[in-house]
Amino acid sequence: MGITKEYLAGLFDGEGSASLILTVSKQGRSLRPEITITQKTMWYLEVLSQGLRDLGLGHNLSSQRYRGVGRIMISGLKRSDRFIQVVGPYVILKKRQLDLLAGFIQKRLALPVCTPYDKADLDLRQQIRALRNSQGILRDLTSGSPPDHAGGDDKVQTAAANVGGRKPVR
Repeated sequence: MGITKEYLAGLFDGEGSASLILTVSKQGRSLRPEITITQKTMWYLEVLSQGLRDLGLGHNLSSQRYRGVGRIMISGLKRSDRFIQVVGPYVILKKRQLDLLAGFIQKRLALPVCTPYDKADLDLRQQIRALRNSQGILRDLTSGSPPDHAGGDDKVQTAAANVGGRKPVR
């Protein structure tokens, strides 16, 4: 059995990020959407890479160069848009990041190539960055407070225990 869209969504929620990368050159500024999933285990990234190919999702696989971490990068308007269409409906924690990125992509795809970026585009980049930097563990699934690891939140314990079909431990 291959990697499913739901599995990729969960992996993106836990190990992924969405960004608008700003590049400045002699030709001016450029914003490029980028979706990244990072892992330390290279063989696992290769399995994910094959799963992405099986789902028709274009990407690049980078080796463990920076801090021993490898990356799968989905970059550009069309590739990022495809990831959002295929995997986005199953994303939970980082849904807002993908929604903002999707809005940017749709806007840019509707414009002629080389249309200058406006202030709203640059502001959107900052909004996505702020979401990425403030993402808290399970914050959106709990009532705004982190789970109590000593006693534990029943919903969080049940969800965590049910991973892989295991029953909750009481």
